[in-house]
Amino acid sequence: MTHQNNKVTTRLSVLDSLRGLAALGVVLHHFIIVYGIKYGYGVTKYPPEWLEISIGRYGVELFFIISGFVISLTLEKGRNVTEFAISRFSRLFPTYWFCLAFTSLVLYFSRENSFFDFDQFLFNLTMAPQFFWREPIDGSYWTLMYELFFYFIIAIMFGKSGKITIKPLLLTFLVFVVFMITNFIYPMHVKLQYLLLFPHLHLFWAGIVFYKMWEYRKDDNNLNQMASYCFIYLLLLFQWLMCLFEINRVNFTSSSLVSLYFLLFYLFINNKLEFLKNRIFKKSNFYKIRSDIILALFDPPRSGICHYRISL
Repeated sequence: MTHQNNKVTTRLSVLDSLRGLAALGVVLHHFIIVYGIKYGYGVTKYPPEWLEISIGRYGVELFFIISGFVISLTLEKGRNVTEFAISRFSRLFPTYWFCLAFTSLVLYFSRENSFFDFDQFLFNLTMAPQFFWREPIDGSYWTLMYELFFYFIIAIMFGKSGKITIKPLLLTFLVFVVFMITNFIYPMHVKLQYLLLFPHLHLFWAGIVFYKMWEYRKDDNNLNQMASYCFIYLLLLFQWLMCLFEINRVNFTSSSLVSLYFLLFYLFINNKLEFLKNRIFKKSNFYKIRSDIILALFDPPRSGICHYRISL
């Protein structure tokens, strides 16, 4: 049992390294590209078009894949729905509320004629203010809403059994594909798009399938392994099909990076990324909190974080 726990810890250390690299890429993207465009420095060097091709911007896609893997591992530890909900709440909300309060205070005391919108603040506490037609106080938290809804979906699908299987994932993905096609012809309500994790569901699902591939390596049933590999190829194909239509933030750059992320996860589940077990890359939550605080401190008063509209 101890040996097994050590193996899990080692694997999570590698994931922490990947998460740290993704966080670093996002921070560099904001300071080098986004802020250069927003505040006027280096405009000739960094034109607005660079937002679409900046590699750091798409570290978010790697976050979503990692979430799929880690949540699968967490859910299959034998926790019931209540324990799962408590663990997720305690991991996300306290840090999020601290950063939200910190940002709100900085904005209030740093701007002339500042006004504290208590209604906006309350809805931001839910982590999904857009769902309630409210502006996020800090636009950089947009990914957390998708994380939150992903937890709800996984809890509903597998919370009772505590065991993730491929068949429900495939059926859900097919429903998602039908929704995407329908939405392309007849755009649906934005709240429904949020709930279905549009257009990122396949990334979360990829993380789950990679977890099952890791689990099935100890399984003598080759059919399970083959099904998982086929599912991964299907998810990657779907990414490139969305690229053809340039749906949302999906483009050639993001699809190329997602392909790289899939390769990294394949290497990861086959113990080929052990060199990433380095403390430099760990504690990515620290990177996230530190970047949020820096963004709050250095956003000029006249164009505060409330008006931060450029997505990661």
